[in-house]
Amino acid sequence: MLTKGNSSAPAKKGPSFFVLRPIFRNFAPMNTRIWIICSLVAVLTMMAACTKDDAEGFIVSKTETKDVLLPVAGQKATFTFEANSNWTARTTADWLTITPAKGNKGTNTITATTTSINRTKAERQASITVTSGSLNKNFTVRQSGNYAMFEQEEYHVGAEGGRVSMTFKSNMGEADGLSVAYQSLDWFSFDVKEKTRAAEWRGAVTDVIVEPNTQKEKRWAMFALVQMQDENNWVELDTATVVQAGLPSDYESTDYADDGKVSVLQTHTAGHGIPVVLMGDGFTDRDIADSTYWTVMNKAMENLFTEEPARSMRDYFDIYMVTAVSKHDAVGEGYETAFSCIPDMMSSNIQADDDKVIVYAEKVDRPDSLNMLTVVVLNTNVHNGVTYLYGNEKKPLQFAIAFCPITNHLESEEFREVLIHEAIGHGLAKLADEYGYEENGKPDDKALATIKELHKSDWMKNIDTTGDPAKVVWWPFIGDERFSTELIGTYEGAYTYAQGVWRPTENSMMNANNCPFNAPSRKLIYDKIRYLGENAPTSSHEEFAAFDAAHKPEQWDYTTRASHATKRRLAPPVIKTR
Repeated sequence: MLTKGNSSAPAKKGPSFFVLRPIFRNFAPMNTRIWIICSLVAVLTMMAACTKDDAEGFIVSKTETKDVLLPVAGQKATFTFEANSNWTARTTADWLTITPAKGNKGTNTITATTTSINRTKAERQASITVTSGSLNKNFTVRQSGNYAMFEQEEYHVGAEGGRVSMTFKSNMGEADGLSVAYQSLDWFSFDVKEKTRAAEWRGAVTDVIVEPNTQKEKRWAMFALVQMQDENNWVELDTATVVQAGLPSDYESTDYADDGKVSVLQTHTAGHGIPVVLMGDGFTDRDIADSTYWTVMNKAMENLFTEEPARSMRDYFDIYMVTAVSKHDAVGEGYETAFSCIPDMMSSNIQADDDKVIVYAEKVDRPDSLNMLTVVVLNTNVHNGVTYLYGNEKKPLQFAIAFCPITNHLESEEFREVLIHEAIGHGLAKLADEYGYEENGKPDDKALATIKELHKSDWMKNIDTTGDPAKVVWWPFIGDERFSTELIGTYEGAYTYAQGVWRPTENSMMNANNCPFNAPSRKLIYDKIRYLGENAPTSSHEEFAAFDAAHKPEQWDYTTRASHATKRRLAPPVIKTR
């Protein structure tokens, strides 16, 4: 029997983002931004078995056998055991990987990941052998022969719109629970039909009718082949994307006279000035001439100082604007821009030429250029965002580049939130993300060691590798009545991991972006500004509490669960060398 409770990749639940529909029938798309599932399957069953416990070797924790429901490829199952000495793990199967492959005595977890599809009806199996000293223990992994896969990863449509047929192959049918899930968007409609039926058959999501794209940004919609477990639960088997091009640019810059020009937007009146450099990507010479560029940069500056404690400490900052003239007035593939920014359509990441950004930032003549916070505003309305941090865990630098699109529009709350999360949270204060993904499970030893090493430089101290309230780095806040409304404690899930890393509050600006920074993060921002602005030492808990009492953020519902947020998470920061 497949036991959902033991699965490291459990069947996903539907209604919050998915609605169920039969596959081989016509149906109309819904206008809300949800997924819809129509009826089409594959099950990977992993059996973990071991022999009798041996005090000289190691013991499989809790249970000796468990069933794990997984799709046919690319998913993971974890097995936990205790070892009394160092151990190694290996498998001879070329369709399975094991991580880690070795470890020390104590409680350990290995992860088995399928790397390919079993394209026969016959079940196949592989053994995982864990060796500790002279003893061996075996786990057996079995993979069913059921599969479903799209024949392409991407299906492209021009900006003018049109029809596309998304073909797939499978050895299952509707009776096996095979289904199609898709994002319901208002710019396409489609039907699903079975073409042939045999041991291996071909089907197609046919007549995908894509409306013309009137925007310069390309757009996309995700489709998934899934296995229905029941009317509310499903397992993802394969995905494909319909990508529609944006309109081509109808204008090209010719006047680059102002390119690289430095303007001062604000001069500090407290401390000795913390440099912040603003610049844009995807702005043409006419955006410079009609003051659009200045308007966007000025709005970005104002947004940066709308959350505490930066709002009350704005006088510490010197704000500069560097003009960057792009050939085209849009960003992404097919456009030529100053910093070659390309938002990733499958995630919220942004590719960019950061070396060129650094060249422009250094046009601001500052002896403390390594302390610069640089913000690049992208001329696009997508919901993306990423920050490049520099150095490494042993030698981090203060210099950072935050890439922030004009999400939705210039006056939108989303644009403000993205700027604050990326530039103030990641770029200035070096805070970590306070969210986790179930599929990431627990961090490995290297990730845990990185967090601990970064803590030595006061980076990412809004998360910790322990859930012990008496040992987390924000322990003074726990139980302090002055911060009681924030419900500060230890909440598991952060640094993109669902388990093994803890955060201070259920939600925060570094989680779903829809609320202020929590008190531990506010203290880290407060200390960073005072250190960079006047070389002040780290404040005591009482010193910060006194400041915070006079500069509290607006009240909000601290019990709001971040998982209720509907917006896509922003990408985690990228640490680069410089």
